[in-house]
Amino acid sequence: EDIRAQSFSFSPIRSIFIPKTVKMIANMTFSYSDLEEVAFEERDEEITFNSHVFADAHNLSKVVLPSKIFDLQYRVSGGLPSSTFVNCFHLHQIEIPEGITELADGCFASTGLVSIKIPNSLTSVAFTAFIYAGNLREIVGDPNNVLFNMMPQCKKISSFAESSMREENGFLFYFDGDNSLLVEYLGNEETVTLPDIGHDYYVGGYSFFNPCPYSYPFAGATFTLGDYEPLYTLFAERTPIRKIIIPKNVRGFYDFAFYSCLELGEAQYLGTTEEWELNVSYGRDWKVRAPLSNITCTNGNYYVGRFANC
Repeated sequence: EDIRAQSFSFSPIRSIFIPKTVKMIANMTFSYSDLEEVAFEERDEEITFNSHVFADAHNLSKVVLPSKIFDLQYRVSGGLPSSTFVNCFHLHQIEIPEGITELADGCFASTGLVSIKIPNSLTSVAFTAFIYAGNLREIVGDPNNVLFNMMPQCKKISSFAESSMREENGFLFYFDGDNSLLVEYLGNEETVTLPDIGHDYYVGGYSFFNPCPYSYPFAGATFTLGDYEPLYTLFAERTPIRKIIIPKNVRGFYDFAFYSCLELGEAQYLGTTEEWELNVSYGRDWKVRAPLSNITCTNGNYYVGRFANC
């Protein structure tokens, strides 16, 4: 039994369990779906993955992979193909099971990945496997693994139980002193006040990702899928962020922090223009597709430019 290309694209499916009778999953099977969780039945034989299997499943946050995968694109036994999870913005933590040997190019590109567990079987990681995954902070695994220190900027831990990622006041944070990172906003309000957590922190990439309506040809349409109930209107539940209030302990914004926040036109900083310029860092792409141009400070406005990469 095979799952054909784009079988679940643009579908309202939230969770799926894939039995061992499935032998192959084609490319872009779950792209632009509402999939949040996926698990595989453990198997004796490899399941074949093509590239981009979960690409653009923006809400995907929980994945249990099988230990036996065949990369169809590069013909590699034990390989996770290129762009498997590209643009999975809410995927913050994942375990690569024992048996996986290679991570192909762009495998986790442009994800919200913060913590990854690597197996001893992993022997090869493509140079671009984690490109634009700027939130990555932790590697979980065996210190004797040759790839355990492949990212010197990441904290090395032995289990997810030691992870510094946890929820705080409606936000998901990675806590690391003044180098802490806001990973995801979990609320649904038009005006969002960033929290004061007692020390400085940064706002990570894709933390406030809002689906971009013109990217989805079926946005607003109602779907049914087999016996799935209730009917679900894609993206109807997501309230657009219109205003952000920024305390002085926010020290910067990673690229794509406000990606596709199409209604975000107002920002208030609880400090002066001089404090903003001196203390707050941000890159060229921190507010891609957001119409924010001025930061309202206590003594006036600070111009931060118009649209970027629209």
